[in-house]
Amino acid sequence: MTSLTKKSRHDVTMLMWLMMGAFKKPRKQQLSCVQGTLPPNLFAIVRVSWFKQGKIYAVEEMSIEDAGDDTGEAVLGLFKEALKQGADVHSITACHPADIGIDP
Repeated sequence: MTSLTKKSRHDVTMLMWLMMGAFKKPRKQQLSCVQGTLPPNLFAIVRVSWFKQGKIYAVEEMSIEDAGDDTGEAVLGLFKEALKQGADVHSITACHPADIGIDP
């Protein structure tokens, strides 16, 4: 039977600790979109929270003006891209979320 030295045990422990971190489940992104009352020229107010190593490192908030029929599609594209990059997205829109393709 092979016995491990103190340094070998430490190396094995460190390797196991690193492996556990590598297989840790990724943080689940959040998406919330609610219909609300906004000024007439606004389509949505969107807040995007960016994460690094599981912690918030930046928050952006933007007001999106209503630019016609394509605005909902553009907002949905923004949501998808932010979620793909690991951000949380929260918004208030002038229309029902289902109208821009977000399932309840």
